[in-house]
Formats: sequence, C-alpha cells, structure tokens
Amino acid sequence: MLDDANTAMKNINIPDHLITKVNDYLMYTYTNLYRQEELNKFFKLLSPSYKYIVTLHLYKDLLKKNNELLKGLDQKVVDSLVRKLKTSTFIPDDEILKQGDLGDSIYFLGRGEVEIYILDRQRQLEFVKVLKPGEYFGEICAILPNVKRTATVKAKNYCTTAVLDKPDFDSLCEVFPILRERFIK
Repeated sequence: MLDDANTAMKNINIPDHLITKVNDYLMYTYTNLYRQEELNKFFKLLSPSYKYIVTLHLYKDLLKKNNELLKGLDQKVVDSLVRKLKTSTFIPDDEILKQGDLGDSIYFLGRGEVEIYILDRQRQLEFVKVLKPGEYFGEICAILPNVKRTATVKAKNYCTTAVLDKPDFDSLCEVFPILRERFIK
C-alpha cells in the first residue's frame, strides 16, 4: 500500500515533507483500522461472559472518568451498560455526528479528542469546544425520542469511542430507570 502511495506521490511531484506526512497518516490509519478489525474478530471468538470481562477492562478508565454520571449506581447497572457498549474508531476529520440528523446513539470518548461545531446563522460550522477522553456526546438524542442532533462532532485526531445505541439505552432504562434520570440530570 505504501509503495503504491509513494509511487503515486512521486509521479505527481509531491514534495518530500508532504510525502512523509501522508505516509505517517497512512501508517497510523492502517494500524488503527487493523486494530479495530482485529478487536472485532477477537470479540466474535469470545463467550458473552468473557466478552464482558474484556469490555470492562477496555472501558474501566472511561467509566471512572464518567464518575459523575455513574457515581453511586448499583454495579448491576454499570455491568449491564458495559455489556451493551460497542467500540468504534475514527480517523482525523471523520464526521461522527452531523447536526440535523436523527440521533441514534451515545458516544463515550475513550481515546483521542473530538471537536464540537454548530451551524451559525449563515449556515457555517462554528467551533464550540473540544471533548477529551472520559467525556460523552450524543446523549440528548438518546434520551428524547425523534430529536435531531444539535451539533456536528468531528474527530480531531484518532479516536476510540464506546457506543451505546438508542435501542440498547432504552432497554437499559426500562430495567434501570435511574440511568435515564442520570442522563436527564
């Protein structure tokens, strides 16, 4: 892959400093995509109980950072939440959420940073803030039915997120109403 990319860049006279940047980007992106595929294959090999143990290990720091959201919750609630999480990775500039789309999941940022933007009056994206590991986004649409995304979220760098889909969130809230109360609060 790198040989083909290098040949193409040399043929169109890309300067060496830019070739280095592109190669770094391709290597890091390929490595992250490979890791994601490897993790997905690994999870398919595991029984539900081992998948839970591995998932808990992956997200233990993330869950500690979200202690205000999860503080004081019964361990059964946290365990059930962890069982529903799915891992997604994003590369720099990936649009994770788009303002105006219907919401379908909550994202917990495990690694990397994301940028939050909103459309201004001229329909231009205006930067709002950066979220760091341990923070979450997309929760408004998961809580309220048929609500459109209120912001656009883009990966600032390479990001790993734990994703909780709306149907899973709703089913958890049926069993553990305290979870919805926490998100509303």
